[in-house]
Amino acid sequence: MQIWELTTGRRVAPAVRVGFREGTSSLSLAITPDGRRALVQFGFLELAVVDLDATLSPSTTPTADLPLVAELATAQRIDVGDLSGLTPDQWLEGWNRLRERNPGLARSFLSQPNPAAIARKQLAQATASFSQGEAHARQGRWKEAALELAKVARLYPTDVRFRIFLANLLLHQGDEQGYRKLCGEAAKGLDQLPFDPMLANNTVWLFCLGPGALTDYKNLVALAERAVKEPRNEEQRMIHLNTLGVILYGAGRYQEAIERLNERVKAGAALGAPIDWVFLAMAHHHLGHKAEANSWLEKFRSHKVPDLRTSKDLWNDLEIPLFAREAEALQREEVEKKK
Repeated sequence: MQIWELTTGRRVAPAVRVGFREGTSSLSLAITPDGRRALVQFGFLELAVVDLDATLSPSTTPTADLPLVAELATAQRIDVGDLSGLTPDQWLEGWNRLRERNPGLARSFLSQPNPAAIARKQLAQATASFSQGEAHARQGRWKEAALELAKVARLYPTDVRFRIFLANLLLHQGDEQGYRKLCGEAAKGLDQLPFDPMLANNTVWLFCLGPGALTDYKNLVALAERAVKEPRNEEQRMIHLNTLGVILYGAGRYQEAIERLNERVKAGAALGAPIDWVFLAMAHHHLGHKAEANSWLEKFRSHKVPDLRTSKDLWNDLEIPLFAREAEALQREEVEKKK
């Protein structure tokens, strides 16, 4: 970046590189209304903020010291006819001299976190934890897997998919309290959630994985219904119907759940079909439809879950045992009542 004095056109300092990579050129530049900051865009995601006050005319710095400021900012000598680089000792000597004369200027040179570097570090941490968590889950080490996925969820708190994966693991290790706590935290932000049909569907699904996720399902049902009404395409609508049917079941609205899930079955929706069957079985069970309940439960039991160690769809396959456990618990309750 080149800097000139506006009134005379005189170059104030040698070029300053503010891009994140060598060879990066700026796409756009904007000056704040007060004229104190410049926002420079590189590529599509990289931004740099330039403190024009500090770079051009620090208010507390005598005019005689401005060349020294420029030298320190560029690590180059700017004497007439000399643009050679400063050695580390020369730079440190100049820095100490400037600080002695202008104590308040030091804050202008404090290094700021690099957003791109932070994002890369965060992604690397999340990727490592996710891989370790998945490896633990394939071996049935639920506690260890949950600890790793909790790290990922903390790094990306707005991505509900990681909360769903974490919820899966908590329920597998029998931590219903941890699951309900996770759901309670997620429920706090439902009102502020910008609507997107897929995001809405995924958010509601978090509360479908285990019974008693919340005490009031009204807002969740409304969100799932909107996702069904406003899908991006018919395939997505079929997926959302599954979620709506399951959350209606969770809300105790069994007949409505049956109607929605039957709509999927009649449409021949293959993705998520075993989940349709098990919740149809449980909904019919609650309504006292024994024949229908048994029929759907047998169909569900015939579905074979792939070996988790080699599963190509691990996180979806992990959900099937959870729903199977819920259905079998209903059956045991029925048996106990007859004794």
